[in-house]
Amino acid sequence: MRKGFTLVELIVVIAIIAILAVSAGMMLTKWIGKSKDARVVADINTIDKAMQVHYAEEFSYPNPNTANG
Repeated sequence: MRKGFTLVELIVVIAIIAILAVSAGMMLTKWIGKSKDARVVADINTIDKAMQVHYAEEFSYPNPNTANG
């Protein structure tokens, strides 16, 4: 009865783990990009709503040339 693993078995296991790690890293990068995109869309919607409220109250859009709008 032999004990332990052969070098080929260890290399195969390490290669499989490396492939899984690269795949997980690529998925994580994709998810981070999607979350950043979602945050940008949410921020734009918030700005849009704030502009609508300002227009409803002041009957004009904020002036970008003044500090207080």
